[in-house]
Amino acid sequence: MAYQTECLVLFNLAQIRHPHKNFIHYFDFENNGINFEDFPLLWPEEKLKLIKNTFMENTLFDMNLTLADYSALLKRSSYFPKYSMQDLKKAFILMNSQNFKIKIEGKVYLVIIPFMDIYKMDPNTNVDWSHEINDINKGLILRAVSDISKGSPLITNYGDSDNASLLLNYGFTLPKNK
Repeated sequence: MAYQTECLVLFNLAQIRHPHKNFIHYFDFENNGINFEDFPLLWPEEKLKLIKNTFMENTLFDMNLTLADYSALLKRSSYFPKYSMQDLKKAFILMNSQNFKIKIEGKVYLVIIPFMDIYKMDPNTNVDWSHEINDINKGLILRAVSDISKGSPLITNYGDSDNASLLLNYGFTLPKNK
C-alpha cells in the first residue's frame, strides 16, 4: 500500500483544477456540502489558538509536515502545474476524509469513496456496507439494516471516534460523543 495515499492526494489535486465528468459533483465545492472552513487544517491562526497544546495541534503539525513533503515533490514535477498550498490542503482533506481500505479478491486497496459523505453520521445506523467486495461486477454494496422511510436520510457510522478525531478528519463533531 506504499504511495497509495500520495496517489490519492495527487488525483484529488488534479481533479480540483480539471474534474472528470464522473467526479464533477465531488469537486464542486460550492454545491456538494463540503465546507473546508470546518477542517482545522484550513483554520486561520486565530482559530488554531483553540487547540493550542493539545494532541490536535500535534496532529496538525504532522499533517503540515506531510503536506510540505508533497509540496516539495510537486515542485520537482513538470507534470503538475503550480498549485497553491490551499489546493494541496483541500486535496489532502478529501483524501483523508474519504479514503477506505477495501478488500478485493483477497488484496487490500486504499480507495476514495466520494459518495460516502452523503450519508448522515450517527452511531444508530440504518445502512451498512462491507469493506470486502466479493463480486467485482457488483462493486460496493450498501444494505439497509432497518426499515427506511422514503425521504429519510441514510445513516452510517464512521467508527468509534472521539470528537477531536472527527473534527480533524471529517470537519464535524457529534453531541454527547466522548
